Amino acid sequence: MARKKKKVPFHVKHNYEQFELSDGTKFWARDEDDSKLYIEFVEVRNAKK
Repeated sequence: MARKKKKVPFHVKHNYEQFELSDGTKFWARDEDDSKLYIEFVEVRNAKK
């Protein structure tokens, strides 16, 4: 019989933390600085619409 592979979630394996946008959307980022960059990116993208 083949050995069963262990499945570790991506965010656990890479030590990501969960953050939330002002509209309630949750996302994963490595740290506070990366989450701020992503939030700025999303705000700029949504402003263009």
